[in-house]
Amino acid sequence: MHPYQMLEVEKTIQEAKKASLYLHRIPHNVPSQELKGVITGDRIMFCSVFGQPPKKLGPYYSAEVVLSSQEEANQAFDNVNGDIVKDKMGLSQKMVEFKMMSSGSVSRLYVRKNVQDRQ
Repeated sequence: MHPYQMLEVEKTIQEAKKASLYLHRIPHNVPSQELKGVITGDRIMFCSVFGQPPKKLGPYYSAEVVLSSQEEANQAFDNVNGDIVKDKMGLSQKMVEFKMMSSGSVSRLYVRKNVQDRQ
């Protein structure tokens, strides 16, 4: 692949990251269908779940929600109830507590932006 093409691919990937939110530390007992209620927005393109590994590999899994634009991702993040904290990489995230529709039990996960906030 030509270096110019590689640059264009990288640019496209970075733009896609801006329009997505990363859901992590999702407990194994939370079915992926329950994630639909965590992020709200009219322009959610898709939610991709990163396979639920066997419990022996850890108690959590993660997912990515892709929205139509960075503005939509920012709005969806702002709509999530929770206090903003920074992760190890300096990215904004919120801990979300929600009631599962299937069981009625309460669970928690983190919603993180995939790019740093502008200062």
